[in-house]
Amino acid sequence: MKIVWGWNTLKIKTFEPHEVGLEKELIYGEKVEPRQEYFHLYLIPLLGVKKEWWIRGADNKLRQPSKQQLEILNSKDHKLRAPLLTYSWFWLAILIAIGANLFLRFESLKASGDNQKYHEFRADALLARLNYVKTGDLLCFEKVKTPEEIEEFKENYELGLAQKNQLLFAKVLARKGENLDLLLIPNPSTEYFYGNENLESVWKESHPETVQGTSTMEQLRASVEFNAYNFTMKQKGGTALPKQEGAYMLCFIQKTDGADFEYASGMSFSSENGGISLPLRNFGLPTTLIKIENLYGATKWTTTLPYTIGHAENSWDNSITLEGTGYDYNSKFMLMLTTQNKQNKIQKYLLKGNMEHQSIVPWPY
Repeated sequence: MKIVWGWNTLKIKTFEPHEVGLEKELIYGEKVEPRQEYFHLYLIPLLGVKKEWWIRGADNKLRQPSKQQLEILNSKDHKLRAPLLTYSWFWLAILIAIGANLFLRFESLKASGDNQKYHEFRADALLARLNYVKTGDLLCFEKVKTPEEIEEFKENYELGLAQKNQLLFAKVLARKGENLDLLLIPNPSTEYFYGNENLESVWKESHPETVQGTSTMEQLRASVEFNAYNFTMKQKGGTALPKQEGAYMLCFIQKTDGADFEYASGMSFSSENGGISLPLRNFGLPTTLIKIENLYGATKWTTTLPYTIGHAENSWDNSITLEGTGYDYNSKFMLMLTTQNKQNKIQKYLLKGNMEHQSIVPWPY
């Protein structure tokens, strides 16, 4: 048991007999050795208990001093200090505290990095969709918060209170090259709406307050900034919209003429058989997937067809997860999805990317 925990002693210093007044008490070759008794755990000194006097003989063996010798030794202050090693508990506590702090900081940085990667993923996906905006599409913007509003947002988040977002919808009336004619639709709610029915309802209620104006593709690209959604709330970016105060960020784009796919985060890979899973959301109209054509890579897509794809009710609802085998980790893939809606209209969507970056766009557009 002593190997696990117990008591031991550690030499503090070695004195010649005349240095401590025992030159008449000891024989030639003997020395005086004060030692520190300490408590150890797994042979690690944790706590100094008390100091003791010992005599080390010429044969290198230790013996305790006599009562008279002990009185002489204790009659003077020899200013003995406990070895630093016997304060291991103190240093151990500091190291544990430092280690815990570093670990928490590492976890915080990791979470922040993961969060940033997620929002970069969202921004990349949105930029890919933005390049194919056309007449009839619906855009949703969120107003960039002021420093005061950011503090209120953070306080409400910590208290678990509902957040307030100033949202604005815009319907693309016409696209003329890099210019877009927009119909701005105020949103009376603080919630995002997914689904044509909801957006049409908002449009009808707000119609008297709608404002028409023109924005450029460059302005819209500048508005794709998702830092507003991370916990540090370091908002930047955004762009001005026609006849609106403040800056706005583009949150999502919704098609109105069919299915409207976007990648959902959470693409997974299995090394056992090269298995791959690609989750997709459909924010547009329901449709049926009737064909998957592999254009690049060795992946064999195994999703059973036909597959009915419904409308995603929210940003956490995966409408379909494409499954495949034979995928090489982080290699590039490209495939074409063919869908058919209730009116028998055929629409195609091009998917491409790797484990880190993906995009999906209608094809041809």
